[in-house]
Amino acid sequence: MAGTSSPQQETHRGTLAALAGLAALSIASLGFGLTRLAILARQRKGLAIALLVTPGLVASVAILALLAELHEQLISPAFRQFDTVVTQAIHGLTTPWLTTVALAATWLGSPTALIVVALLTALIAFLLRQWQAGVGAILSVSGAALLTLVLKLGFHRERPTVSWAILKEVDFSFPSGHAATSLAVYGMVGFLLWRMLRHGWLRVVMLMLVAALIGLIGLSRIYLGVHYPSDIVAGYLTGSVWLITSIAVARLLALIYPRREVATEKPATLAA
Repeated sequence: MAGTSSPQQETHRGTLAALAGLAALSIASLGFGLTRLAILARQRKGLAIALLVTPGLVASVAILALLAELHEQLISPAFRQFDTVVTQAIHGLTTPWLTTVALAATWLGSPTALIVVALLTALIAFLLRQWQAGVGAILSVSGAALLTLVLKLGFHRERPTVSWAILKEVDFSFPSGHAATSLAVYGMVGFLLWRMLRHGWLRVVMLMLVAALIGLIGLSRIYLGVHYPSDIVAGYLTGSVWLITSIAVARLLALIYPRREVATEKPATLAA
């Protein structure tokens, strides 16, 4: 019967759902640990470290397994239809000014731009005497780029072959390096700004802007004809792994090497 899923397809869907649920639960646990980190660090540092490391590792493994399962499904009719429908819909929006926006967005997700952003973020963090955050910023760009390269070489998916492509790329397609690294770097910037901002509405606006930028970079890669939509999804999954890693490393360093405030009180004079 048309539209009926085979037992194998149902199994794959169940695996995808289970891995996604495990990743979401682990990320939620990590978020809880981050919000309680300062309190736990004063009471039980070992527990605070465990609340960072354990869910971070579980989330990373679950996301990588989800990525592998997603790659296995790329040849299925459902995923091919997803790639085709989304790509055609985005290509149908082509206009000269949108092309200019897409080229600008894709540049903001380029290695050059992301290295500059990460280094500037690290420099500001060091100047504010928060070197742990600076290490996280540098790790976000270097680690995401390396992980993406390894995965590209492992999966070997060719680029889209569409006649209307505005850009041409020669490396492999899955996962998207622009999507992965931009999520890791701009996500790390968003995390650091979240900690610096004190007003809730400013935090919400900042997160919306960061999310919009990351989303625009991903859409630009489809618009320009250099990635399938599933490449972008996989790139965001890859980037989330390294964003989790970078945040966890920065907070672990802050626990192990807490910031020391410079004493401002004048030394007491000796009585004559």
